[in-house]
Amino acid sequence: MRIQNGIPLYSAKDLLTFLGCTHSTALDLQLAGGAIAADDDEDDPYLELLKQKGNAHEALYLEHLIGEGRSVREIARVASLDEMAEFTRAAMREGVDVIYQGALVELP
Repeated sequence: MRIQNGIPLYSAKDLLTFLGCTHSTALDLQLAGGAIAADDDEDDPYLELLKQKGNAHEALYLEHLIGEGRSVREIARVASLDEMAEFTRAAMREGVDVIYQGALVELP
C-alpha cells in the first residue's frame, strides 16, 4: 500500500490483508501515511523466505500460463500510476488473456 496525492493505493495483497484482518489494514494505512514508523531494525528470515517462495510461485504460475499458449502482457513498473493504468487498459482493449501486474484506477 502507498499513498499518492492523499489517496491510498491498494494492491491485491492489501485486499487479502483486509479480508483477514481489518485492524491490520488500519495499521497499514497509518504506516503508509507516516503516522507510525515501521520496525526495520530486525531482519526476519522467515519473512524473507515467504517473499522468496511467493515470488517463485508467481513466476512458475506465469510460466505455466505461457506454456498453455495464453497471451501474457506484463505491465512494467514505472513511476506514473496513470501510465501503468493506461498500459493495463490497452492490454484489456487488445484482449490479452493474462495481464500480469496490471494497475487499475478510477477514472473521473
